Amino acid sequence: MQEKNTITGVDCHAHVVATGLPLAPEIHSHPARDASAEQFLDIMHAHGVSHGVLTAPSFYGSNNTLLLEALRRHPKHLRGTVMVDPGLALSELRQQLVQMREAGVVGIRFNWIKKKNIPDISSALTKEEIAKKSPEEFILTKQGTYNDQSYVIDGRDKGYID
Repeated sequence: MQEKNTITGVDCHAHVVATGLPLAPEIHSHPARDASAEQFLDIMHAHGVSHGVLTAPSFYGSNNTLLLEALRRHPKHLRGTVMVDPGLALSELRQQLVQMREAGVVGIRFNWIKKKNIPDISSALTKEEIAKKSPEEFILTKQGTYNDQSYVIDGRDKGYID
């Protein structure tokens, strides 16, 4: 295992999944088998990679339980991005984001593949609403049918990131 403070590499997109969890509506895929954080860490470390970012799988919707449990078990090596329920009241969403940040969450993921209605994240109003919901700096990623975009939000729009 790598020394805890030495960063030898970061795998920036992996999922932890379990086949027995409830699935969200409008999914474009589903888990074929279980994949644990421990399995991911073993593979990373075998290849000399010290850190990883777990990405919330779209098929669980805003249920981030499995990902958050993995982050809490491995805070020295893992961070994560989550999916949130856009219909939550701002106060409830803010509370959830603070708790998730404490668990190691560093980003919010919007996955709009095969969705009927896709909001325009580039609009000023959407960015303003997202900024109000984010308690600290989060990286926001959008996955759509034709392109991927990321924004960094900290209460003020810091601009588009390629």
